[in-house]
Amino acid sequence: MRRVLLILFLSVVMVNAQSVYGQTSSRVECGNIATAEFAESKSVLTFQIELSPGYKLWFETERFGDYLLFNVVSNVKSKGSGLLAPSGAVVVSARDELFNFSDSYLPNIALETGVLGERGLYTIQLANEDAVGAFRLRIGCITDTGQVINPGDVVPPATPTPALSPLPANFAGFPGLAPVDFTGVQAKPITEGFGAVTPSGGEVFAFALNASGGTNLDLTVTRLSGNLNLGLVVLSANNEVVFQASLVTSQTLNTRFTLPAAGQYIIGVFRVDLLPPAAPEATAFQVQAALNP
Repeated sequence: MRRVLLILFLSVVMVNAQSVYGQTSSRVECGNIATAEFAESKSVLTFQIELSPGYKLWFETERFGDYLLFNVVSNVKSKGSGLLAPSGAVVVSARDELFNFSDSYLPNIALETGVLGERGLYTIQLANEDAVGAFRLRIGCITDTGQVINPGDVVPPATPTPALSPLPANFAGFPGLAPVDFTGVQAKPITEGFGAVTPSGGEVFAFALNASGGTNLDLTVTRLSGNLNLGLVVLSANNEVVFQASLVTSQTLNTRFTLPAAGQYIIGVFRVDLLPPAAPEATAFQVQAALNP
């Protein structure tokens, strides 16, 4: 009986540690600290993570023993260590960490990406040399809204889009828009003007632009994919609404207007529900801005 209980206890521990043993692939998320183990020499373990355009990813290993070594010279598409995009392209390779290419392994791996441009499942691939053994995989992200998720963080659920006030049954006219809170949203440079909203999330995107007073702003917003409604607002440094519009059934919006004063302007993009689609799909967009005298 004690032996049975011990086996059950060990099984629970391994599951809670997100252990991977004798498997070729496992799903992970931003903030995870996963425990994995190589069962054979010169083998490969992969971890798939769902990411969106605008994300950044970093991951690092921490081996348990003193002799497990990671293969870093082989190409990631064969049996090397690194990150593959959903398209199969190599995003980062562990061999980039080497200063001396006569070496073929490292005791641990730490990699980070630039801004990611594809949507879908990315693959973290780790390969060992002759020794087998266990290690921890720590995964961190910076989301497309600038939120930093460190390994071990508990990611709270996305805040839903505020609901509009109920309208009378015989109402005819513009239903209005709910307030959108930009507090805590980290503004990215307008040169990184892309992102994506999801059916269940309350994502808010902010892009910063510095301008002189009296300058004309040429603004273009393009729906790249999906069918969710997009709200667009331009706020002055004093939180004044300089421009506001919505993409409901349109794919592209182009406009030109004059910025009233010098300072930093925030271009905000968020989801609105003026005409909710019957089958909501995650929606990617791009914002482009140009200043003209």
